Amino acid sequence: MKNTILSFSLTSLLALSPLCSWAQTQAEMQAVYDEAQTPYKYGLVVAPKDESHMTDCPTVFRMNDKWYMTYVIFDGKGYETWLSTSDDLLHWREVGCLLPFRNGTWDCQQRAGFPALTNWTWGSDNQGLGQLDGRYWMSYFGGENKGYEAQPLSIGMAYTPAADFESKLLHGTRHLQWEVLRAPILSPQDSTAQWWERGTHYKPLVYRDTARTLGKEFLLYYNAYGKHPETGLGAERIGLALSDDMVHWERYNGNPVFHHEVKGTITGDAQIVCFRPATATEPPLYVMFYFRAFDPSRPYSAYNTFSCSHDLVHWTDWTGPDLIYPTEPYDELFSHKTFILKWKGVVYHFFCAVDNDMRRGIAVATSKDFGTSDLHFPHPLRFGKAFTSHAVLQAGCSLPLWGEAPVGAEVQVMVGKKHYTTVADGHGRWEVKLPAQRPSVKPVKVTATCQGQVAEILDVVFGDVWMGAGTALDTTNLQRLNLSSADTEVRFLTAPVTGDWQEWSLSPLRPHGKAKRVVGIIFAGVERGKLKSWSTPTGKWVKRILLPMSPFPLKGILWYHGTPRPTPEEMQQTRSFLLQTLGAPDAEFRE
Repeated sequence: MKNTILSFSLTSLLALSPLCSWAQTQAEMQAVYDEAQTPYKYGLVVAPKDESHMTDCPTVFRMNDKWYMTYVIFDGKGYETWLSTSDDLLHWREVGCLLPFRNGTWDCQQRAGFPALTNWTWGSDNQGLGQLDGRYWMSYFGGENKGYEAQPLSIGMAYTPAADFESKLLHGTRHLQWEVLRAPILSPQDSTAQWWERGTHYKPLVYRDTARTLGKEFLLYYNAYGKHPETGLGAERIGLALSDDMVHWERYNGNPVFHHEVKGTITGDAQIVCFRPATATEPPLYVMFYFRAFDPSRPYSAYNTFSCSHDLVHWTDWTGPDLIYPTEPYDELFSHKTFILKWKGVVYHFFCAVDNDMRRGIAVATSKDFGTSDLHFPHPLRFGKAFTSHAVLQAGCSLPLWGEAPVGAEVQVMVGKKHYTTVADGHGRWEVKLPAQRPSVKPVKVTATCQGQVAEILDVVFGDVWMGAGTALDTTNLQRLNLSSADTEVRFLTAPVTGDWQEWSLSPLRPHGKAKRVVGIIFAGVERGKLKSWSTPTGKWVKRILLPMSPFPLKGILWYHGTPRPTPEEMQQTRSFLLQTLGAPDAEFRE
């Protein structure tokens, strides 16, 4: 990867010095992986208070013998920056808000902050924040528009008197708001903005380099979106800006310093660690922990990994196993946005965990087994995705009826006049098993109650349920179900190929209440879809459609082939996987 150094003299120095070799071997990086891996996922340590809030982007530091974590909270309108404290890095308590919303400013709706000058020395006993001019500093990205990371976003700088801030924390004061510079320090609209950042800016994090490797004391790594001037490829990439006073910043001429030129991918949220200082015989080794999303080479959507450098601008990607990736219900969609540290011989890897319901929280994985967190995402009482009003449930077989509720809470379920009791498990999931029901067009009401909450679905009937799925859109098999019979009522559920789950709907062709039998059709065909997206646990439509509705017994699956046509062996594997995943191993499968 070629980059232009700030000046000819610096370029010559780096090129001639044996301590600044740009190449890092995978063997050298293996030592980083071995040191930084955290095989024990403890679980959530900071969770949103309800489903309308999301928690994201941890930064951890130590002050006055306590740990502190900043993170951002999205409330449906924008980001604020909050602070929590801990004695052991595992159990956290909210302290207060550092960057709240304000009125009439360039950053009034987006204020996502990241404390500056964290100690980048790996394994240091000093995990505090550095100061400049008696102040603590915090870079942040901000904007004036409402929405999730609503663009355009620019980078600002906040600060607070260090002694005053420490006193407030010591005395438990919740009024912790930091001051900010009046204007952004970096913006996509700047005349000096480079091609890779002219769309919008994202996470900025500032480090102090006392060696002034690049000629300045302070280094600001940030990711931004832009389109490549030659290829037109739009992506998030990581770049660098330099300063001596935290106020005036110069963009590095060789930006972006780290990126992946792959359509749709994100490379972002760099945390820089000095893993090994320079010696008389070896250059320093810097590690960039970062996340990557929508990487076509991975079966999951987002993960944390790292790259290495000897000079802070030329980075080599680690090609071995990822550090953090989705494995648990709370991070089954995304495991990303890293902050990692080593304390007293234990590595703590904090990350943003996102489940399939888009709930976001802060989780931690460790190099030592501390057991499992008892913190969970908020689980309001509700039924599973496919259990809605007007639903058709499969008759003639044992029928699981399930949903979510607060962890450990008792749930009372009424199906017509039948009563069932269950308890939500450690993931907030509850389930009752109904005995086989006779086919019936007579509707029943299903009600669940828990801790004063009530959820109900109306007009539920029992009949035959078919799923139309596959790699093409077709109605041939559907026509064979004899749905035009005058005594048949048809109800439809459209799976969320795009958008979110909706309620079952009644067919306009059959007036409700005049039929003798009912058939439910779940539409899930995807034009030009790929077979593996239906036949593996990490497949796109498995994660988006099948898992959120399973188990959901069926009469059968109507499978539509796209091109190229799969082999008989591939179809046998797909059939077995689909029926097992849906909890309907004995259902029919029609191609």
